[in-house]
Amino acid sequence: MSTHRIFIDANIFIEMKDLGTLEWQAIFPGLKELRIVVSMHVIKELDKLKNDRNERRRKRARAALQLIDGIPNADASVLREQPYIITLEIDFPLRHRWSEYHLLDENDPDDRLVAHLIEDGKAALISDDSGPRIKASRYGINSIQPPMSFRLPPEESADKKKVRELTQVINELEDKRPRMLLKLGCPCDPIILIRPILPPIPQDLQEEIVRRTLAANPKLKRPQTESDISSLTRRHSPIDWVTYDRNYASFTDRVKQHVATFHEKLNSAPMALDIPFEVINAGRVTLENADVSIRLEGAAHLHVDDGEEPDEDRDEARDWDVDFPRAPTAESPYGFADLRFRAISSLRVPRIRFPGAVSFEWDVVPDDSNPQRANLSNKGKREFLCAF
Repeated sequence: MSTHRIFIDANIFIEMKDLGTLEWQAIFPGLKELRIVVSMHVIKELDKLKNDRNERRRKRARAALQLIDGIPNADASVLREQPYIITLEIDFPLRHRWSEYHLLDENDPDDRLVAHLIEDGKAALISDDSGPRIKASRYGINSIQPPMSFRLPPEESADKKKVRELTQVINELEDKRPRMLLKLGCPCDPIILIRPILPPIPQDLQEEIVRRTLAANPKLKRPQTESDISSLTRRHSPIDWVTYDRNYASFTDRVKQHVATFHEKLNSAPMALDIPFEVINAGRVTLENADVSIRLEGAAHLHVDDGEEPDEDRDEARDWDVDFPRAPTAESPYGFADLRFRAISSLRVPRIRFPGAVSFEWDVVPDDSNPQRANLSNKGKREFLCAF
């Protein structure tokens, strides 16, 4: 049977986890649909518990009543749709025939629920109390005790709660140290950094770039007459021309490969991504002369934009070259020492410039076994970038 209909008592709402989160298949293997019925007798009992002296019982009873109040008229609320359906509905009993139920007391809320189940005749009882389960079983009703996994964690006693609160107050009074917090200006947790990834150049554009590159570096033609040969520094052998032809064919292939993978070269260049942050003092003690150590692990590099123009003389200001292959030149082996071809200008991607002592400095030269570190002064806000 894949569909089950059950009645639950008030303690299921109070002592167990939320109905929609329980693993009901532990009770009903192969369950496809579970219809949970709340008797009007249970609603009356919850209404009394909402004013109970115990805080957890009060909160759980009020939450249960709010859940029940949201059930549409003459319909059911859906608590879960996957991997099986759970619905919650209200059922109103008829006038009970107490004369036929000699084991039940009409003044006992649990007995009134059992009487409702007897007259319904189509549902099982889920209760953590042995009394109503025993009586329901006596009248032929399937009675089930929920597993321990359904129960909420044990409630903290009033004494333990008071001790915990007092201990927390004492610790706060004894703590004379400032509390520093790093506040990140990112909307997500964990932080997700997004850098653009260039797609491959369209095929038609690749062909056009290759055509222009080869046109700018044309292949030498073999001299056909004695006057052409005499204009060179020396005569060249057929082997020279075979070598030159092979090198130019290789140059053509390398140009095509370079254009096809050009996006990969640009994607591999470091890119600085902003992570705005603020170091704040969350404690009551004044924070003075503080140094903040920022540690990065993995392939990231720490970088600070100090607003200055790049210094081309610094060692860190090297360029990221994306050069096209050079055409073969007719040098000495071919006898064309003075001939050169015009090359396409290199595309240069500025390499990230690492900062000086203005805001951050490397404490230790980073390597695979030593994470990267930097120091931050406490003069105002700073921003750092992660280069990947």
